[in-house]
Order: sequence, then C-alpha cells, then structure tokens
Amino acid sequence: MKRLFFAFLLIFSLACQEQPTTNKTIKKENTYKKIKGITMGVIQYKITYEDKDNRIQQPTIDSLLYALNMGNSHYEKTSTISKFNQSEAGITIENTGYDQHFIKNVQIAQGIVEKTDGYFDPTVAPLMKYYGFRKKGIEGVAGVDTLEVRRMMQTIGFDKIKVKQVGKQFSIEKTNPQTQLDFSAIAKGYAIDEVAHFLEKHGVTNYLVDIGGEARGNGVRPTGGGWRLAIQDPQRARNTPLEVATLANQSMATSGNYESFRLINGKKMGHTMNPKTGFSELNNLLGATVFAKDCSVADSYATAFMAMGMEKAFNLAQKLPEIEAYLVYLDENGAAVTKYTAGLEGVLND
Repeated sequence: MKRLFFAFLLIFSLACQEQPTTNKTIKKENTYKKIKGITMGVIQYKITYEDKDNRIQQPTIDSLLYALNMGNSHYEKTSTISKFNQSEAGITIENTGYDQHFIKNVQIAQGIVEKTDGYFDPTVAPLMKYYGFRKKGIEGVAGVDTLEVRRMMQTIGFDKIKVKQVGKQFSIEKTNPQTQLDFSAIAKGYAIDEVAHFLEKHGVTNYLVDIGGEARGNGVRPTGGGWRLAIQDPQRARNTPLEVATLANQSMATSGNYESFRLINGKKMGHTMNPKTGFSELNNLLGATVFAKDCSVADSYATAFMAMGMEKAFNLAQKLPEIEAYLVYLDENGAAVTKYTAGLEGVLND
C-alpha cells in the first residue's frame, strides 16, 4: 500500500545532529530564554528568544495574548467579534484596546478574500457551527440538510461586510443580520505577528514564536543559523519530517483536514469549508504549507488553498510574490506527491 503523506507543522529539534558546542556557543545559548503557556483556551504557545537584559516577562506576553483573544475569539461572549456576530447591522468601534485587533483582522481578511477570489472567507461562521466545528461538546448535525445549507449560503460572502472609517471610529457593518465572522483561519497567525512585533519593539531580534504549530522566526536560533521547522509525515514516528525548512525572517503555516473532521452519515467531513458551495471541501490536496513574512497571511492562504484544490492553489501561489507554497496532494494514480514554488529552493533542507 502506498503511504499517504499529510503535512502539519511542528517545531523540530535537530540538536542531536549538532556538532559539539564551543564555550562561545554555550555563552550565546545562555542568552536565549523560553516562554510557554496556553492561549485561545486550549492552544499551546512557545516563544524562544534572545534577551540579554531580561526585557520580556511572561505576564506581559499573556496580557497581550488575552487582548488578542478578546478581539477575535468567537468563544468569548464579550469579545469584539462576538458583539459583531450578535448585532443586527454591525458595530461602531474605535481602533484601540481589544477592538483594534478585530479591525485589523477585518482589514487583513478583505485583502486575502480579494486575492483568493473568495476561497478565503471568514463569513463561513454559520457553516462551521452547523457542521459542529465551533461548538464545544457538540458533534454537529447527524446528516446534512441541503436546503438548510442553501439557506445559510444567503448569509455567506465578505461582500456583505462593509467597513467605514470616520475619524477615529470604524463602522463594521453587515447587510444581512445573520452574517457572522469566524477568524479561526487567521487568528493564530495574527497573534504570532503581534507577539513578534512586541518582541521587536523591545529590541529582540532573534526569536521564534510558535502558537499551535504555526510559527514566525527572525534572526538566528541559539546554535546559529536560521530557525528549523519540519513538515511531518504523521504515519511515521513523531518528529519524523517529510521536509525540514529553515525560516529566515519569515512565517510558516499549514492547513489540512487530517486532524479536524467529523463523520456524518459515515462520511468524513473536513473542517475546510468551501465558501462557494457551503459544503466541506475534500479534494486532492492533502496539506498546504505557506511561507510569508506575516503569519496572518500564511495562515489565511493555507486555508484558502485547501478549499481551492491543488491546481488552483499552485497556480495562485506562483503568481503572488508575497508567498511561497509547499503542497502535498494525491496524483491521478492515488499516490501522495509534493510540489512547491521555486522560492523554496533555498528554504527546504530535505
């Protein structure tokens, strides 16, 4: 039987392959610190960074992550995004506090929606709930009601979201009162970017920020060179990479349906929703890993690519200078193969 490869990120330690460290290297390693914790309810974050002067403390990072969550978590009933979803016509807010993070995600999403021809669309929130991917303890429907899906499709489409700015105030309006937003396909990437910006603001230039397996690396790792991350084959032992990538001042995010799915009427339903059909999208693309400067961008495109399928995803990735893509898909013979854009030639270390 041919082995199927699925891609997802993990921080892959290659310490056992390093040469014995010199005294100089040991001294350098001692300037690096690590912070880890939980954010967004259940997601683990890990930050490795060089901080000789102890400028960064974990409570400050946790406070920042809390603010990001209160802007964009649909699980938090008092978050800004929840207030928008519960509203009839939208909300008017200022670009401060928790609200600024919601505004930024709306603006980032607008650009990605346009460039992906709507394959990335955060207004799929009702569909995610319907299939059971956004309700704690609820498995979703027992069977798919096509008429109900068609009804929900009337609320889907980012063209139903209007953004207006008057002075310091932003009006995020919706033309359909049942339209809702779900930033799950961008929120982790955005949080990574904001933490990275915070580190840089405080003079930290060497760091790796990882939230739930998505990451942004800058500068060098403790033993020198860029930050090395792996795209793993989950059919082998953990920490067995399909490819190893070296991040040089960039981000990396992966999307796939192999971990998050539902069984409805005995049929596998992945968590990738196709905004154009209203149904779970399962095509020949098994996993999409995207590289970009900002992790919010990488995160968004990885989701969009899973909805597009292999051919459209690769063609779009080739056209966009701001991203590179590594795709794992099934060919016409059912064999798992990989394909990646030319810009990854110096990034992959297989």
